[in-house]
Amino acid sequence: MPVTASLILATALAGGAAAVSTSGDGVSRESPTDGLPQKTDSAKRQDLSSRPQADGTLGYSKERKLNGGVQGTLTWLPDTGTVIKRGEPLYEADGNKGRLMYGERPMYQKLKAGDKGPDVKQLKENLCDLG
Repeated sequence: MPVTASLILATALAGGAAAVSTSGDGVSRESPTDGLPQKTDSAKRQDLSSRPQADGTLGYSKERKLNGGVQGTLTWLPDTGTVIKRGEPLYEADGNKGRLMYGERPMYQKLKAGDKGPDVKQLKENLCDLG
């Protein structure tokens, strides 16, 4: 049976490999493969992304106190870079919002009717400015 198409054979030789091609005219030609074995693989369609993995343990740091008007576990914080104005939520603890108020004195105590002092004055000023 005459050979009409090229036939490519991968031949492993001592010290290297070569591809032998035989054409329809019966002449053999060798082409070097730089000593590397011939290998093929199927193409796979996938996203170009990096998915690093690391072994470790995810946990929480020890509990620490924050001075604020609302107590509990932090359940919400604003995104980094958010500009917060007077009266807007600054954080949330157990679903209760701590709102930003302007002034020099931190709100370190719960106020009740009849309280007097600089912290009461500061709260009244904030409430007036909020309308």
